[in-house]
Amino acid sequence: MESLKHVLGVLVPFGFFAAVVLSLYFYFKATSQIRLSLIEKGLYNAPKNKSSKKYASLKIGIFLIGISLGIFMGYLLGNITS
Repeated sequence: MESLKHVLGVLVPFGFFAAVVLSLYFYFKATSQIRLSLIEKGLYNAPKNKSSKKYASLKIGIFLIGISLGIFMGYLLGNITS
């Protein structure tokens, strides 16, 4: 049982970062494929003004709340299972 805790102590952070990296990879891969298919069909209009970011602070705030909730849930699960 003690060795399982050590293995989980290594695998959980590795799994978290692997999930984040894979999620970002597939997101950017999908968006580039969509953009390329639109360019091939002649329907893609490049955004002219990229500097206008609506609700940027709201998006960052929601993202940070999600991260903090994930850390908190991991803490709770760690205490419950030990």
